[in-house]
Amino acid sequence: MVIVCEDSVVTPTYLREIRAEVLPLGLWSEIAIYPIPPDETATAKNINPQKSPRKIRALLAGDGGAAATALDIEEQYRAVPIRYVREAQLRMLGEGYNEGWAVYDLDGHPAQEQAHKLSLTEPVIKLAFSSVAIEHWFHLHFVRDATSYLKSAHVPLDAHIPGYAKNTKGGIDVYRHTRPNLEIAFENAGWLRTINASNPAPFYTINPYVDMDRLIKRLYGKEEEIRWGQLGAHLSIRNLNVIAERAGTTTTITIVNLSAIGLMSSQIGIYVLDEHRDRVDYALGNKLIPSGDPFHWEEDIQSPSLLNLTFENYRLIVPV
Repeated sequence: MVIVCEDSVVTPTYLREIRAEVLPLGLWSEIAIYPIPPDETATAKNINPQKSPRKIRALLAGDGGAAATALDIEEQYRAVPIRYVREAQLRMLGEGYNEGWAVYDLDGHPAQEQAHKLSLTEPVIKLAFSSVAIEHWFHLHFVRDATSYLKSAHVPLDAHIPGYAKNTKGGIDVYRHTRPNLEIAFENAGWLRTINASNPAPFYTINPYVDMDRLIKRLYGKEEEIRWGQLGAHLSIRNLNVIAERAGTTTTITIVNLSAIGLMSSQIGIYVLDEHRDRVDYALGNKLIPSGDPFHWEEDIQSPSLLNLTFENYRLIVPV
């Protein structure tokens, strides 16, 4: 994988620490980060140390066939944030990476639509986008916040990461402060997208919006998509219709199988996270749920808790 970032310090340094954690797991043979994180050289730790550095072969640029290398950005792609998408494409073409990501913010950049359209052309580039800034992603490690911040400096991150400010953030170890709450950040990013799910506008016009979690999950080999719901609402994940209800401390879930074939209740997972994030798993047995039939589950659960229902690669969270 190759990742091209907008800023040269905070994001590359943060991703460098994640890379150091995931490479020994064998999930990736190489993860290159550009700009190269501080304190590293082009030949040092931007790749798996067990591999030889890739060679950048010559490319033919799209502007009339002029020779270019993977580090050259053609004139028509030099606007921000288009250039980050294009650099990721060129590095994929020139250096043989089979997956590319561009990480950038809204940050007042006018060419958001063009960058998105370019990302959909070959080679396709995945986007990790934050509106208004990556600070909102860091903020979600500590709190669910749907405030439409206008600038990165407005995100109250210093309440959770002491000393984090515009002129000092380059020296802050964001990874160390946020890593213990990574699962919370995954949940909160899913919550933020859930509350914006009915907004038909392009993602790059929505504030707040964060999908940095998709890149981080990808690095860790996690495929889970998280959605949130409310008690009493009809909720859907994949081919299931779910209704969670509560009377006193008794929580009831009704699951209707909407697929054309039956499924086993053991394919569905249910667990509860209490206010201290202590987890309790519940067994649903191994009963057949025919197509169109409901399955009922009931349990005494103390509030406040997060009820989690998992099915395939989806997780539904309902506060109870």
